[in-house]
Parts: sequence; structure tokens; C-alpha cells
Amino acid sequence: MSITQYSTKSAGVLWRFNVKIKGRTITRRGFKTKKEARGAELELRNEANKGVNLSKQQMVLGDYLDIWMDHGNNRNWTPKHKQRISQLMEPVKRELGHIKLTNLLETHVVKARHKFRSFWSEQTIKHCEVQLKAALRDAVRNKYISISPLWDFNTVDMKNAPLKELQVFEPNEQKSLIAAAREYSDGTDPRWFALVYLALNTGLRRGELFALQWKHLDLEKGLLHVRQAMHWPPNTNEGVLKKPKSRAGTRTINFLGNEVSELKRYQLWTKEFNLKLRNKLTPNDFVFFNDNLKPLGVNAYRSRWATIQRMANVPYRDFHSIRHTHASVLIALGYDIKFVQERLGHSSAKITLDTYGHLFEEKKFDKSRDNLRDNLLGVNHA
Repeated sequence: MSITQYSTKSAGVLWRFNVKIKGRTITRRGFKTKKEARGAELELRNEANKGVNLSKQQMVLGDYLDIWMDHGNNRNWTPKHKQRISQLMEPVKRELGHIKLTNLLETHVVKARHKFRSFWSEQTIKHCEVQLKAALRDAVRNKYISISPLWDFNTVDMKNAPLKELQVFEPNEQKSLIAAAREYSDGTDPRWFALVYLALNTGLRRGELFALQWKHLDLEKGLLHVRQAMHWPPNTNEGVLKKPKSRAGTRTINFLGNEVSELKRYQLWTKEFNLKLRNKLTPNDFVFFNDNLKPLGVNAYRSRWATIQRMANVPYRDFHSIRHTHASVLIALGYDIKFVQERLGHSSAKITLDTYGHLFEEKKFDKSRDNLRDNLLGVNHA
């Protein structure tokens, strides 16, 4: 081994070393003192003795995560799960991807955590950190590094995480939304009223709404069958059909109010729209479609949804809030946890209770809103 000095214009005098390991000469530079360089050389030899692939040591985290996602793990991921983990790793690569595996510190992850809080919930951040720890454990197993820099790292503590407040539309706001959606549709077409109205009265997820075909609606029996969902791959506007989010997502929903009459009117308009294009409406046609009769794109509703809320003079909430609103309506009407779980397509009652448990508690003490909700849905309860 040889340790030598060298000079740079920006940092002045620094130290480097050359060491020959298994017939290969390795150079490391940038040390401030000779002692620091000697310590790094000893550490390098120790890692070589542990079987670490020294050629991988200079790899940055972003490049490693790409390899890990591709073939660097032994997990039997489903395509959906793999995509979800890939989505979690994208912000990690953006914030930490330039750092070498050997230089990564817990403080880097904590600093990134604070940035992630601007767009992620605590639960999502925790999931991300758990996956990052798993990736670095695999780096040790595959001899990229000798020890994981996060081996004893404490991920987000959910006990101290602030509860995410559900955004729901109050009964008077729901009436304003329906009125605004109808007014907006009068100036455009009925698709946008039907979309808001059906979402508010069924609690379907956006992907489930966009995947609806007429064969999934039995308007004579007042039933809606959820059998598929629309999924949009990253950076694409065109969706692909897939199974619902979970096994429980495959479900049948009974209409509780005036949905059938509204949908029959909408179906009549849809038939007329198709006739103008010299098409005949078929069971396989999508309920919500673009002007070319293809499924709506991922962003087709965004500006319209914002406009409808402005017209209704209500605070802006994302489209998913309609689903939470529907759940709040069901709870206020007195439906039990099992009914709400099955209608929303949750895989367990625990998920429903974790999400809406506080609404069940509030229901015990607040009877004042029931009439407004009953009138909204057209349901009369004794």
C-alpha cells in the first residue's frame, strides 16, 4: 500500500491511497489526513475479507435501487406490488440517489423524511423507509456492502403520527355540489353530472368509476357490479383494465335512492350521443368516456371537478373525498360497520374502522344531520 499527498485548487492538500487486493489495484482519494486514509485502507481490506464486491462500493444509491428493483432481490412480488414499491423509491432516488452506498447515513434518510411529508402521509413514509431498509439488507446479502447503514434505523413511529383528517362534504355542501354539477353539465354534457352524482351515491373509487361498462349496471334491479378498475401506468394518460384493488373490491352495490332514474336519463343521452357518431350503444361500452368513445383519461376530470367546486362555492377537496363523504352518509344513516365495509370494498372491517371509526363515535351523539342526509339520498328512514 502507498499513501501519498496531492494538491487541488479548491480543497488544498489531500491524501490518497493505492492498495492491491486480489490482484486488483484500488485507489481511494479525498482524505483530509494521512490517518484518515490509513483507516479507510484498513476498512477496505476488512470488507474484502468479508467477500464484499469492491467494484460495487462506489455505486450510488439510485443505481443500486434500479438494480434491486430489477433483479437484486429474492422477493416474489406481484406486478402491482412491484409497481407500488417502484413508486415509493422514485422520491428516494430523487433525494438520495446521488449518495454512494458506503456514504449513506441515517441523517440523510431523516432529512429526506421531512421533505416527503410535503406530499406523503406518515404511513406512506414508513412504508417507504421499510422498503429502503429491505433494499440495503439485500445489498449486504449480495456483497455490495458489508453492513447496512440503516440496520438499526428507526422508521417513522406511527404512535406519534398525526391522524390524517378525512375531508368530507357536509350535507349542505353535497346539495350544492349536485346542483353545481347539474348546472355545469347543462352547459357541457351530462357526463360530468353523472360522474359526480354516481360517485357521491356509491362511494366508488375513481378507477372503478372509469372502468364501469354498461354490462355492469342492472338498472331494472337497481344493482351495480364492480368487476374491474382502471389503472394508469406512470407518465401515461391511457388506462388499462385490471381487477379491483382487493378481492373484496369485487362486489355488488344496491342503489339506495334516485340513482336508477338519473342513470336511465344519462343512458338515453349516451345512446343519442352514439347515434350522432353512427354507433350503437353496447353492453361493453364504457359508462364514462371521452369524445372518441374511449375510456376517460387519467386527468379528464380534474379541471371540471375544480370548476364544479368553484360553482358550488365549497372549499376545494380532491375527488377521493367523495368516497369518504359517501361513507359518512352511510354511517349517519345508521348502517353498521359490516355494511359500510362491503359497500366500499374494504378487505376487512378493521380498515373501515381505522378510517371511519371516529364517525361511528360521532354518530352516537349527533342526530341533527340525519334528515339532511336522508333527503339528499332520497331515503326515508323511520
